[in-house]
Amino acid sequence: MKKALVYGLGENYRHSKDFLEKNFYIVGYIDRNLTGEAPSLSLISAYIYDVIIVTPSDSSPIVTYLLDIGVEKHKIIVLKELLIENVFSQSYEKRALISYIISPFIFGGDFKKHTNHMECLTAARIFDSLGYIVDVVNCDADVQIDYSGYDVVYGMADNLERSFEYEEGMIRIFYATGCNPIYSNVETLKRSREFIKHGRGFAFSSTRFIEGNQEKQIFLSDQVIVLGNEFVESTYTRFDDNNSSWRYSRLNAFFYNNENINVQDKNYSDARSHFVWFGSSGCLHKGLDLAIQLALDHPEYTLHICGARHKEELEFWDYYQSFVNEADNIVEHGFLNVASKEFSDLMMKCGFAIFPSVSEGGCPALLTVMGNGGLIPLTSVRTGLDLPEFIPVLRQEQNSLQEYEKLIEYWSTFSDNHLREISIALKEYVCKNYTYESYKYCLEQIIRKVLSSYEEETDDSCQSGTTFL
Repeated sequence: MKKALVYGLGENYRHSKDFLEKNFYIVGYIDRNLTGEAPSLSLISAYIYDVIIVTPSDSSPIVTYLLDIGVEKHKIIVLKELLIENVFSQSYEKRALISYIISPFIFGGDFKKHTNHMECLTAARIFDSLGYIVDVVNCDADVQIDYSGYDVVYGMADNLERSFEYEEGMIRIFYATGCNPIYSNVETLKRSREFIKHGRGFAFSSTRFIEGNQEKQIFLSDQVIVLGNEFVESTYTRFDDNNSSWRYSRLNAFFYNNENINVQDKNYSDARSHFVWFGSSGCLHKGLDLAIQLALDHPEYTLHICGARHKEELEFWDYYQSFVNEADNIVEHGFLNVASKEFSDLMMKCGFAIFPSVSEGGCPALLTVMGNGGLIPLTSVRTGLDLPEFIPVLRQEQNSLQEYEKLIEYWSTFSDNHLREISIALKEYVCKNYTYESYKYCLEQIIRKVLSSYEEETDDSCQSGTTFL
């Protein structure tokens, strides 16, 4: 076991302590936040260590500093760049690499913050149950990987893409959590161009432009698992002549169910005028600008903004922050824990969710507010969700302010009691059709199908060409 000096206790260390102490012999800890100063080489040299583990997520400045004071590069390990081997400590003959995120195996699989924790952990458990040693790496980690030792590579992005340069005998499964990057990049750049056209700035950081090549995993993977509905799948097959039904599988997303929100008690005479935008990074891509403009044009409605990232998207907020600050009908909530009372209170306060995103995959964010609060969505087919017939959604080409105003006008004709009935029915529909149990079951069926190449019997209800409910 390597002797490790840990740099950066802080939040990331506290959550990763068990993992680090299981995999390394920790000889000491240095926390710049506590000392107020960066450690000197003499302080670092006081420890006998094999490696220095850098735990903060923003690791680049720390690595640069360590190199500047003379720490050898091969002795620096960035926590997020680790390839975690044999996460379940098994002794199987076959081996699978998951290129997704390592945080569930360091911090635990809590999907109250994001469902991707459980998505990755679930895939790993499935491969483990099928007799594979499972290694996990962040999909964008800059790490040397010997692909020749793997029977399967599952996941996405850089470390799946690089696998095509090596051993040809392995099975590759592309787990596509959104629309085709080719399609999505075009649509997100169109939003940026529109922003520029109106003199609001560049705001490229508020798009969801996917850097780097993704074409090999899109076109050469043995299986493409699409998180989302038929529309999301169509963004892949339209570019692919080899779009056989066997190669593509669709899978419904899931969400965290609070289970403490009773929408029957909601006051719809008030809730009908409260809208929530429930998102994260990519404010422009996800249409927050349209939601803000709607609120500015219609002071009779109140917009609640949840999850918007300011520090990472300065250009967007350089334009909109003053409007938001001055508007009495726009409220910012920051990040909300979906298990919190604040989230429950907001679900009881709001009647609608507005989400004019140009490209999503399964859209757990929208599922979260529909499945918990029964919030009626104002959105389009681009979210990748199959909604009940009583919920109108905009077509792909309908993504203007005027189209969303028409949706609002449509719902304004409904009585409070009718809105309550729709909200209750919508919540029941989402809770029935977008469960984690269903996601897990059908993902296993898909993986079994690929690994066995139809040699083993699989459940016909989870075959490709259908949306898995």
